[in-house]
Amino acid sequence: MRPRRCCRLLTLLYRANFADERSAFDPARLLELGVAAGLDEREVGAVLADETLFAAQVRADEREAAELGANGVPFFVFDRGIGVSGAQQAETFTRALERAWSARSPLVTVAAEDAESCGPDGC
Repeated sequence: MRPRRCCRLLTLLYRANFADERSAFDPARLLELGVAAGLDEREVGAVLADETLFAAQVRADEREAAELGANGVPFFVFDRGIGVSGAQQAETFTRALERAWSARSPLVTVAAEDAESCGPDGC
């Protein structure tokens, strides 16, 4: 799923569940929301009709979440190594982002010494 459609679908799901006070878990409603987010109606219908279609991927996501310490929602993961559970103050997220950023290794570029490289003005 393309990022924009994913974000659009997530927004529509939140709105349906919290603002519209309509279930976001009914298959017909999920189909409607998926199409509204720009997804192909037949593909959404096929996914909703087959509970096994993405079962392996979902189980893998569940295992990864458990390994990261998720035991409820919401749970946020930064750089696949820092988890924040529950609704937290903005300062908590700021600290998590700063910690993730400072823990990242700098990019190391490896090339042969005599290798030619191109710059902004060409090679």
